[in-house]
Amino acid sequence: MQVGFDLESQVWVETSIGWFRPDWRVRGTATLIELDGVAKYLDEQGRLVTSRVRGDRTRDRALESTGHRVVHLSMDDIAARDTLRPLVVQHAGDALQKPTPPALSARTRPNGQGWGATG
Repeated sequence: MQVGFDLESQVWVETSIGWFRPDWRVRGTATLIELDGVAKYLDEQGRLVTSRVRGDRTRDRALESTGHRVVHLSMDDIAARDTLRPLVVQHAGDALQKPTPPALSARTRPNGQGWGATG
């Protein structure tokens, strides 16, 4: 938000393999943003847990199959405010110009809420 994006936090997105809740969506667009910490992918001994990496790749493909684009950012990216906006624009591509894709169905989200204007 500090670099000029209007963000929605933790929106539910239905995919063909289930519901996912990315960290943010740029309001009114097809751009989803994930903030990734390295600890998410490491076990207690600091070794890479490949199943977590594969799971995130599967999740990204499912989200992108709905018409969204997923942009992954690190804490270093967030801290570098002078390069953050160009980084998101670069990785989002034309998704920032595309409207939010329609929901796959009229079903309610996992939290029981219906689909409203915020998604």
